[in-house]
Amino acid sequence: MGGFCDPEATDIVYQHCSAKKLYVVPIFHEEVNSNDEYVKKICKFTREFCKNQGFFPCDAYAIAILLHPEYIKNAAALKVRIHLAPDEKRGACIWGHDAPSEEANVTLVTEIDNRVFVDM
Repeated sequence: MGGFCDPEATDIVYQHCSAKKLYVVPIFHEEVNSNDEYVKKICKFTREFCKNQGFFPCDAYAIAILLHPEYIKNAAALKVRIHLAPDEKRGACIWGHDAPSEEANVTLVTEIDNRVFVDM
């Protein structure tokens, strides 16, 4: 989750969120990464419509891990901020991979178990 649309707002959320955990699901529009046949069947029309844009059900994944965090297969606690300078990198996430765990302000979810959609 970068802050390309509203980098200041995204940075405020990352730096000042009072939630116990802030889950971040990266969205890579260049790849379709759902292997679940159930999701593929349900979302076929949308994927066809978005053929040139790519498809990633980001809202569905966000709600799924909020309701069922046990379906997170891979995640890392990291410190992140948003690049706010007025240059070509504006809105990019700056990940602090070397930050101590007590400074982590997000949990970057990189893989979830797609069976969460069947169970829901």
